[in-house]
Amino acid sequence: MDKISWTQIITAIVAVYGAILSTVTFYMNRKEKIRTLKVSFSNGFLTFDNGSISEGMLFINVANPGFKKVVVNIPKIILPDGKSAVFPYYQSNVHFPYTLDEGNSCNIWIGLKELSRSLYNGGYRGTVELTAEVSDANGKKYRSKKKYYLNIDDWLK
Repeated sequence: MDKISWTQIITAIVAVYGAILSTVTFYMNRKEKIRTLKVSFSNGFLTFDNGSISEGMLFINVANPGFKKVVVNIPKIILPDGKSAVFPYYQSNVHFPYTLDEGNSCNIWIGLKELSRSLYNGGYRGTVELTAEVSDANGKKYRSKKKYYLNIDDWLK
């Protein structure tokens, strides 16, 4: 059996390193060309200039972690039965459709009591699983990974 020389070992290591580096570069370049959005829920309160605080609010956050601008349409909530709740009179820090620059985000919000009342009038009861969704100008849809569980009965007391 022939011995493997040091030059062959070093050549093999450099070749493997080059292959790994080119693969990483390929995926990084590909990622830069893809439009992407992250959608999430949070809840909290709004504070006003006069020092007052709102009732509980549900926020939908749309973030652009990518490297390209994305035009986003108004976010909506997907209900457990597949129906969606759209807000024709929304509260937000932007006007939709909105061009979301890379690294930026925007929010839309609704009062939890108001949302609970609307869902109750639509026949929903108890705890309801909600998913946030937004679409871009090309029609691609992005959904929140985590669900929001709204107890309608608690908010209508």
